[in-house]
Amino acid sequence: MKKIITLIVFMLFLNRFGFTQESTSFELKIKNNSTDSIKIYVYPIGSIFNGDKLYNLNCKFPRDSVYKFIYGGYKKLYGSNHTFELNHDADYFRPTTEASIGYGKYRVRFNVYNIFTELYDSVDYCDVNYGDSDYPYQVNNDIFLEYFNSDSITFLFGGSSIRIKINEANRYLKIWDQYGGNVHKTQNKSGFLSDSLYTYLPINAVDSQAVNHIDKGDISLYFSLINDMYTRNVLFDTISNITMKKRAAFVINSGITFNMITPSFGYNNLIVEDTAYLVLYNSAKINVFSPNKITLKNKSNLTMHNNAEIRIKNGGVLCNVGGIIRGPGKITYDSGVHVLCSDIVNDFAVRDSAKIILEDSAVVILPTNYNLHLRGNTTSLIMKSGSKMIFGENSGIVCDSWAKVIEEDTMICLEREFKNSIKA
Repeated sequence: MKKIITLIVFMLFLNRFGFTQESTSFELKIKNNSTDSIKIYVYPIGSIFNGDKLYNLNCKFPRDSVYKFIYGGYKKLYGSNHTFELNHDADYFRPTTEASIGYGKYRVRFNVYNIFTELYDSVDYCDVNYGDSDYPYQVNNDIFLEYFNSDSITFLFGGSSIRIKINEANRYLKIWDQYGGNVHKTQNKSGFLSDSLYTYLPINAVDSQAVNHIDKGDISLYFSLINDMYTRNVLFDTISNITMKKRAAFVINSGITFNMITPSFGYNNLIVEDTAYLVLYNSAKINVFSPNKITLKNKSNLTMHNNAEIRIKNGGVLCNVGGIIRGPGKITYDSGVHVLCSDIVNDFAVRDSAKIILEDSAVVILPTNYNLHLRGNTTSLIMKSGSKMIFGENSGIVCDSWAKVIEEDTMICLEREFKNSIKA
């Protein structure tokens, strides 16, 4: 009898927080604990991946309108105790699920009905990030959000009994580092792959009827291309950014090509932020067609393995504003006129056996006060017949640590500084 009483007390304690019994049926749940009529929107931020960690909007187990796409959804909650339940697309058997989410970052937006305007006004939001390769195989992954009023929206992680206002966590909840929860670990960013069903970057979830998709070109994980991919023909904006965020990586696997094709308007900018990595394995390739651009931010990293190549087509741009270029791969400028960027810093540094190649009839212009700095054994600038390098005022080439410039198979710069004088 004593055991039965203890069990009843324990269950009452769990029910007091209204979470543990519910946690088996959702990954994200939003509850209205007010008399207000509210509308909840859940939509992705940046790149998202399905239950197989593939860059894909489709659910792992597509079934119906609920388990079809992983871009979330929206729901009106009329009064107290009404709920909106979302689940990871790998757990398709949950009967109370009303929308699906995948690996990635999502925004939950709270809108409250205004009786004067008869519209739903946005009053607050919270970002929830499931971008961890270990998810959903940890314990206590569920997140429970409750709306009491526009000044009191709380969250609760599974396994926790502490309700916390979203403002206290800066409106940002991370599944691998749970503010007020029981899971605190280093984020596992690896294991996310491209999918042959979606061969273009970036995916726009709105095209598949999502409510919204913020910063859809942001990549904050280690994203590996295992099949050829392309940029989009029709862009969202005049400048469409595909951004490797800090400590993220964009990996082009061996023999794979990423084509930055010429869009119908505007241009793509592939941005590698500081501490982020752009990696090309053996024989991997990026073709930068006009007028697209690759931007290496200060302290970013470009690593190219054997026979890897970034080929800058006529009208394409490689803008290095402080990135570190390494490896035995090559940066090739096709025939045409190419102007190196002069933003922020004035030193285009190439090291560790990387090569810059000017094809026949390629013209590369160094802006004023700009140095092309070649450093390291076998690092080289190779100028083929008919190519030309034009120097702006006080610009030049600096070779050190056995780096060299080769013109028509003749070495013309070794262990010294060259100013305003290389012309084919």
